[in-house]
Amino acid sequence: MAKVRAFIPTEIPMFSSFAGPTSKILQQTGDYIALICQAEEAATITRVSGYVQSRTGAPGTTRVGIQSVSTTTGLPTGTWLGFADLATNATNFPVTLPKEWTLTTNATLTRGQYYAIVVAAQSGTWGSGDQMQLYSVQGTGVGPSLAAFPYTYDIINGTAGAKTTTAILPCLGCGTSTTQYRIAHKPANVGSWNSGSTPNQRGMKFNLPASTVSSFKIAGVRMAIGPTNSASTWDLNLTDASNTLLQSRSFTNQEAFNTASLFIRDYYFSTSTLATLSPNTDYRIAIQGTNATLGCATYIELSSDTACSSAFIPGGTYHLTTRTGTGAWTDTTTAWMPMQLIIDDLTVTGGSGGMVVHPGMAGGMRG
Repeated sequence: MAKVRAFIPTEIPMFSSFAGPTSKILQQTGDYIALICQAEEAATITRVSGYVQSRTGAPGTTRVGIQSVSTTTGLPTGTWLGFADLATNATNFPVTLPKEWTLTTNATLTRGQYYAIVVAAQSGTWGSGDQMQLYSVQGTGVGPSLAAFPYTYDIINGTAGAKTTTAILPCLGCGTSTTQYRIAHKPANVGSWNSGSTPNQRGMKFNLPASTVSSFKIAGVRMAIGPTNSASTWDLNLTDASNTLLQSRSFTNQEAFNTASLFIRDYYFSTSTLATLSPNTDYRIAIQGTNATLGCATYIELSSDTACSSAFIPGGTYHLTTRTGTGAWTDTTTAWMPMQLIIDDLTVTGGSGGMVVHPGMAGGMRG
């Protein structure tokens, strides 16, 4: 069997630079924000999610749902494929929280179809005192080769905006009864740590399903971090569920070739023999600061009320894990670190090779 290299989860959201979330205020009937996507598979969309920042006064009805997209303009057509009309109140649109809305009419998509996730001021009273603020996107540089897709578009206060031209992390999502496509996340946390921090280890807990692999090895990780000092030092550690150290490598900032810049780079273990790992088994890969006086790394940690692992194919576990020293791990299923596993030897279930693709992150229209 030919050797296969894969990045799992494929195209997990990562930043090459950071920006605060983009605010959009629905303030008159006809205003909307939209995320234009491409369907990776045939799907029946039953729910839409978004992040509501604020709500003032008593806005009228908000429609959330899925619209078709013009293959000529790349913009929403105004034709709803599925939607729900909701009173814009605290129950349906709680503030400073991601929210998931169940559609009254479901949207049926085919593989490769372009579609738009839309939140619109549909009817009733909207104005200067009756508004709702949402976030549309956050950050730039979300993984490689995603310079213009997916992208957002909006009409705010009756004025049409422009399609985004840089890679983004959208604050809108949708899903079927079993599969999530993107996550409506809270604003990201940005920080740094060193060996004296609590916690001083941050990383990803992962578990690959047997439906994807029968065995695999971890050559390293692709991640977006930036050591905060030219003399920073840190370790990359791979452990099993019993905290047995399987692989480790020490790094200096000179090896990382950046200082306090969130570049996406690959970091490899130096061991000559990689541990053979099994599916349906928990492992952790984490960065441990080893210098107490110098910052180890800046990082971006994304969070949501939705279990983050549900947004990635293949299925399995991919979420934030932290601990201090040799203490107990704290697993946060609603957050993740900007990491991808570099799989060096992948035995695919069924004996076939290939790259595993994450939904919604590959291909699309460029506007």
